[in-house]
Amino acid sequence: MSDPALLGGIVSERTLVVMRHAKSDWPLGVADADRPLALRGRRDAFAAARWLVAEVPVIDRVWLSPATRTRQTWEIVSRDRTDEPVICLEPAVYAAPGGGLLEVIRTSADEDRVVALVAHNPGCQDLAESLADSGSDSAALERVRVKYPTMGIAVLRFVGPWSDLDEGRAQLVEFAAPRGI
Repeated sequence: MSDPALLGGIVSERTLVVMRHAKSDWPLGVADADRPLALRGRRDAFAAARWLVAEVPVIDRVWLSPATRTRQTWEIVSRDRTDEPVICLEPAVYAAPGGGLLEVIRTSADEDRVVALVAHNPGCQDLAESLADSGSDSAALERVRVKYPTMGIAVLRFVGPWSDLDEGRAQLVEFAAPRGI
């Protein structure tokens, strides 16, 4: 039987982009799930859009929390993208811990090479930190451990099917928190 990580003799590397939503507003009387982006959040999302196109030009699937602030973040971040990822608005992503987010990601399709997640903290931080292996960029991992700010983006890579992704199995290659003017 062939190794599922091999397709036609080529090792299939996968990329996971773990993105915390941009800064949200706190209007009185608005439920947490309905909070919109703040002006600063919108500016940061536009900066993240430029960063993401340069660093991750193709995304195959996006797992998205149904919260207003995550949907607005993705709307801005994806505005100028030329790819057309499958968008999965997933209620289980809202307020999920790292392990819950991992369970969602593991259901990604085998043909997906690059998967993005737009979610909330502390789940994003827990997920990125738990997946990072010993070969990860130490400076990036330290930044993830210290603070995973709004519009924080971790980029992790691993080899194998999504269903096999587990703690300590991915290399954290980059962590950024783009800021707008």
